[in-house]
Amino acid sequence: MANEDKAVIEWLDSMRGKGSKVVYQSNWNVWLEYCKAKGLPKSGSEQLEDMKQRRLSTDNTVKYFYDNEVVKLFKWLQTEYISPKKHKPLTENSALHVVNAVRSFFKNYRYSLEVQKDKLPTSEKVSQTYIDHAFDIYQLVS
Repeated sequence: MANEDKAVIEWLDSMRGKGSKVVYQSNWNVWLEYCKAKGLPKSGSEQLEDMKQRRLSTDNTVKYFYDNEVVKLFKWLQTEYISPKKHKPLTENSALHVVNAVRSFFKNYRYSLEVQKDKLPTSEKVSQTYIDHAFDIYQLVS
């Protein structure tokens, strides 16, 4: 993240928990990587200015550009993006966290991103997978 990006700093400072700030900043950096790959504005401040201009448009494709872009981001995270930690695309759950961080940023500045219900899963619909390991007696004794 560019430390000079006043809009992002203000957004992160509005959060109470330090852990939340770290997670949201990390997810924001993934969004910026997407923006760079797709030729979108490279900072939160530039995106807010772009959003301000787009919301004035009468063309819905222009007006709701970022609303549609987060759906593309969600798909990109699960297909093209390679996580630096796991060296593979993100799970549906992790991708949804990144999208929610982007939506949180814009909502903080009163630009709610309206996404059609069937375009993104809700957090309740995303199932987390846990794998239990069955130990045998020999593993427990060591």
